[in-house]
Amino acid sequence: MNSPLCNKGSVIIGDPANKNKPIVVVGTARGGTSMIAGALAKLGVFMGDESVHSVYEDVRLARAFESNNEDEVRAIVNDYNLKSTKWAWKRPSSIDYLGKVGEALGGPLFIFIFKDILSIAQRNSISMLSEIVPSMRSALSQYSDCLDFIEENDLCAMLISYDKAVADPIFLVNSLVQFYDLDPSEEQIQSAIEFVRPNPFDYLDASRITKAQGFLDGVENNKIWGWARFVHIRKP
Repeated sequence: MNSPLCNKGSVIIGDPANKNKPIVVVGTARGGTSMIAGALAKLGVFMGDESVHSVYEDVRLARAFESNNEDEVRAIVNDYNLKSTKWAWKRPSSIDYLGKVGEALGGPLFIFIFKDILSIAQRNSISMLSEIVPSMRSALSQYSDCLDFIEENDLCAMLISYDKAVADPIFLVNSLVQFYDLDPSEEQIQSAIEFVRPNPFDYLDASRITKAQGFLDGVENNKIWGWARFVHIRKP
């Protein structure tokens, strides 16, 4: 349904002079950024040298930003610009330094994803063992910072409702294609559509702080031995 009265949960603000610029995917942790980044990756957008399946988050560029290594940031951005005219970067914590990101990437395009704060808090409770109400307040504060950034800067940006996106993945994927002037194959489009789904197991498993690994070496005479460790945290 394409009626102007139909709320599809996607709005574009600003008018880009050049769409051959990187995209920054912005949102809170557990707020839907991995879904958007993954859809872009399925459509053929380069997501960075150290972007891994399921979260699609390039930690190479993240490390440079978060260690305040401006020379390294410039080198990585120049490297990615040479590798592809269409590339994107997703890092939820970038919400705290969007001005720095915008300057370093030379006036990029932005995609902001907005999700129900209770849903975010519940996901953080499951994945990070965090408290519900403080997590809701944190998400609300970060969304307020996003809106301040949008209002204070002349941006070309796409604003997306997470709930509307998962309800109509075909519309979302077509909107991403149009927003970034992409030319994906039918196979890539179908792959992106199939990727947009709520609660994907691989993402839920990869992003939880309680994720562990180990090996059972043996069981004998009422004794069991082996080893186990957390994957994401250094904690006994």
